[in-house]
Amino acid sequence: MTGTLLMPVLHTADPLPQPLVNAVLIVASDLSLPTDWLNSGPTSLLTEGLPEWLEKRLHRQQFGDRLTVYFIDRYDQICFKTYAIINGGGMRHLIDLRALQPTDDEILAAVQWSATQDAADFFPDLIRNVLRNIGYPDVADRL
Repeated sequence: MTGTLLMPVLHTADPLPQPLVNAVLIVASDLSLPTDWLNSGPTSLLTEGLPEWLEKRLHRQQFGDRLTVYFIDRYDQICFKTYAIINGGGMRHLIDLRALQPTDDEILAAVQWSATQDAADFFPDLIRNVLRNIGYPDVADRL
């Protein structure tokens, strides 16, 4: 089929290939980043469930003849950063989320997706508490 762009197949990145690990360490050293700035931690979401239609929102970027990278969309970044914050991922995720400047509706969609990732009875209350603590009390009240 000419002219048809196939959706990429997503694969686990655990463990990261050694050449990529080597490159990550070089970048970490060059830019004074933590050595785990790129890690395979989120790869479990491939089996737990990604935000619906993530594959259709991927942004394709070609680098030369041999490297194609698919970047996730802003919406999916908001979902993942929100999920990371709810799960105690640390201040860097909150900084990243604030830089994305999500609307209340985007945060609501992100927490609704995040809630599908954990069936624990306390998770809805945890989500509400986190939302209030990070400046989204109106969204917490909508849950």
